[in-house]
Amino acid sequence: MKDIKPGDHQPMWDSNIASELAGAIVYVGITYVDHEDNPTFRIEFFGLVTEVDEIRGVAIDCHNDVHRGQTFWLPPDLRAFHRAKPGNYKLESTGENLVDPDFTTKWIMTEPKDQSQ
Repeated sequence: MKDIKPGDHQPMWDSNIASELAGAIVYVGITYVDHEDNPTFRIEFFGLVTEVDEIRGVAIDCHNDVHRGQTFWLPPDLRAFHRAKPGNYKLESTGENLVDPDFTTKWIMTEPKDQSQ
């Protein structure tokens, strides 16, 4: 999986990838870290991409047990979506299995440094 780094010249939005994402099943992993990059929380889910919009982002209707019925929106940076290799994807937090998703995406969300100190 390729990390996205500052200065990466690959476009954030690609209409071809956007059209492939619409209706796809995606495995999502999000790790939250503090301002010193220490992990604080992690969520995993999978679901159906119901909307792909260059401004609003990617909407995923969750199908796993914990988040079923919720819609998560991810940023419209399609560089973070990768075609999944065939196989079994196990959600560590719930033990659920997802077989042969279309795409995977992983995100790191960094909390801002506390400005009050």
